[in-house]
Amino acid sequence: MKIKETTDAVEILQRHISQDPELVTLVEEERQRLNLADKVRSARQASGLSQQELAQMIGSTQSTIAGLESGDYERLSISTLLKVSLSLNCHLRFELEAVDD
Repeated sequence: MKIKETTDAVEILQRHISQDPELVTLVEEERQRLNLADKVRSARQASGLSQQELAQMIGSTQSTIAGLESGDYERLSISTLLKVSLSLNCHLRFELEAVDD
């Protein structure tokens, strides 16, 4: 089967990524990380709190909140996420779903 040629950068990247299972995993991890970061940032902004104020509420630092909101939180604990969610008056929900292949 011949693949249709394209100049669409997103489509080209998706083709290349889909050929490498390890890269597929890395891209999905990053997508989920950024999704969580966006949700935390949106909830904090909706609450009217600054990063510094939220950090003080959970006994942490502004740089920790900034890292969480940027998706750069390799060492983030569930305990920290719980504190953030309670401080923002949000429910924290974890789900594990089987991925359809």
